[in-house]
Amino acid sequence: MTTQKKKGRKPKKRRASRPTLWGMELAPTPPHLRDKKESVEDKAESQVSERPRSRGLALLIVLTMLVLSTTITLEMQFDSRVQLQLAANSRNAIQAEYLARSSLQFVHLLLAFDKQFQRLKNNPQLKAATKMMPQVAMILNRLQLWKIAPVDSAMLKKIAGGAFGAAQKKQDDNKKGDQGKLYPFGEFQGRFGAKIEDESSKINLNRFENYGEGVALKQQLFALFAPEKYNPIFERTLKDGSNMTRMDMISVIADWVDRNRKVEHEPSNTEDSKYRYPEHGYTTKDYKMYSIEELRLLKGVDDIFFQTFGKLFTVFGRVLRTNIAEADKETLRALIVSYANIKPQDKQVLLAGRDPNFNRLMDQLMIYRSIMGFPTTSAFMDWMKAPRPIDPRIYAGSNTSASVQSLGELPKIPLKSNILQRISVNADTFKVECSGQVGNVVRRLTAVIYVHGSGKRDVQYWRLH
Repeated sequence: MTTQKKKGRKPKKRRASRPTLWGMELAPTPPHLRDKKESVEDKAESQVSERPRSRGLALLIVLTMLVLSTTITLEMQFDSRVQLQLAANSRNAIQAEYLARSSLQFVHLLLAFDKQFQRLKNNPQLKAATKMMPQVAMILNRLQLWKIAPVDSAMLKKIAGGAFGAAQKKQDDNKKGDQGKLYPFGEFQGRFGAKIEDESSKINLNRFENYGEGVALKQQLFALFAPEKYNPIFERTLKDGSNMTRMDMISVIADWVDRNRKVEHEPSNTEDSKYRYPEHGYTTKDYKMYSIEELRLLKGVDDIFFQTFGKLFTVFGRVLRTNIAEADKETLRALIVSYANIKPQDKQVLLAGRDPNFNRLMDQLMIYRSIMGFPTTSAFMDWMKAPRPIDPRIYAGSNTSASVQSLGELPKIPLKSNILQRISVNADTFKVECSGQVGNVVRRLTAVIYVHGSGKRDVQYWRLH
């Protein structure tokens, strides 16, 4: 019983220990002080817990400012570089333009010297002196300064920087006086060059302005278009479903240039009714062409036609004759066929381009011209009457076993005398492609120069691009 009563007793509650000082219990903290103490402790704990969060926010703000400042700095730096490069390109463009103009002036100088040289070649005393030296005469006949003298700043710098340049510099130093410092040629940044092309060796389409010239030009164009190898060009179907025959194409070109309002091979029809370009809003021009690019405005002239025949045409020049000394092979063939004094049935074979002997004659003509040249138009006509082939060992090399006899007899094709009104052996109209480069900037200049018999030069076309 005693044991059970002991187990059933409830344990006594232990009093919370109070703080002591030297073994003496201290009085409990008053409630109002206890609450204040707890609030201070809670505030300290909250500050300790919020300190890492505030540090992360500050770091994020700093990183954001760094990114923004870096982006702005890079953007300003890039913009400054772009503006600097644009300014440099503008400066280089001006310098390149004037370098291109300088190359054009060199071409003027070269053409002036060439005109004087051509006069010297025609001097009777010089002809008499070279009559006993056929090789010298052959070289003089073929020599043209505008073809052999390159207009290139690199070449000119080498010439001016050699012995000639040293002598010129010494002479300039002696003459300098109070004129200031004289700079030798070549002390400039960049380079320039020019390419000269003979426009008088092409077929001038503006001859359609004159009725008499237009009749002869139609015959020459028909002879140019006639070979069977050009059949695919004139048998195509255009976008509007029509076809352009050879005669149709000749009429389109003639009606664009001539002053009348009638269709060439359809007198009862007017040009406005036949040639309408509603998608472009224009009709025929009825005036001379200003550029060969005008051909692209004509009906039936597409890229294929222009790439095939465009290089054979020109719209520049005042003396409307073809320079046979520089003419293309196709241009010469058209001239010969249109003025050949042969039977009509034989001419039809030549027009179609099916005669292998005539093709061989044209090959020999080009070889003879490149080696011997034609000093006069009469020499060209004499060669056509009695063609004299060049020994293949001269132009093919000494190792070949071919000879003049192996070529066989060349056909003789006499020409009508009125061809003399359509041909010449002198170049009077030149197309010049000039370029100037400074750094990565290139400026190009295209000009057409007509040289009078007196040596005066007129610029018929000028374009900077």
